[in-house]
Amino acid sequence: MIFETKVRPVLAILLILGLCSLCFCVGKNMFNEYFSFGDNIVFSWLTVSFIALPAIMVFPLIYFILILFKGKEYAFKTMDAYVVYLKWVCIALFVIGVMYSVYYPTVLVKKGYFRCSGIPSGWMPGTATRYVRDSSLCNVSYK
Repeated sequence: MIFETKVRPVLAILLILGLCSLCFCVGKNMFNEYFSFGDNIVFSWLTVSFIALPAIMVFPLIYFILILFKGKEYAFKTMDAYVVYLKWVCIALFVIGVMYSVYYPTVLVKKGYFRCSGIPSGWMPGTATRYVRDSSLCNVSYK
């Protein structure tokens, strides 16, 4: 019983906070790289998800905090009213992600970047595109 009411929520809170911190740091580093406009940029449409995940994870975080302090029944009833907000946050983040994924590559092209063909090293097919200032850099491997 103590595991259900105290240990599980604490472990879930720690896991969520750790995951959110990791996602935020990785996302921040990727956005810093994007907006430094160096000679070589590997752009991924998945980048927005690193920043969006902490916004979505606020809802389960609040749920587990409520379980820890108020009990499971209270947490379930309270969070049931906020499911609508979670849906709207997910829709808004999806729209923002699509808009960013369309807008940022056009900014790169306007700034004189060339889109390299092929899959950047270390990325899955369809998840990233490499942009370079000089087309001869498309053949150079960056680690």
